[in-house]
Amino acid sequence: MGRGKELLNMSPEELEQSTSTYSPHAKHGYFWWIVALRNGRTVLLGAYNTEEEANRIGYSKVNGEFNVISLPTRDTARASQLVKAKKLYSSSSLDESMARMKHQI
Repeated sequence: MGRGKELLNMSPEELEQSTSTYSPHAKHGYFWWIVALRNGRTVLLGAYNTEEEANRIGYSKVNGEFNVISLPTRDTARASQLVKAKKLYSSSSLDESMARMKHQI
């Protein structure tokens, strides 16, 4: 089973755990990403090796309006997929999730 299918089968709690917890003992390294909202769109900046580096760059580039998260990838496309999956699972209703997937929200 591919990692994408694993993510789809995770509960919201498991997804949160896998995308926001840094573990120095993990088999694969985690990288820090800046998630910001610009002109109504989610912007992803990274990957950074430390949370401090991500915060410093976030304050200089995004004027402090951002979140720093850790993801188990350095690849921007993969990080984007993880953030989208996290948004999908955080929706309160299936209709809202489907609208978000179709870029209607």
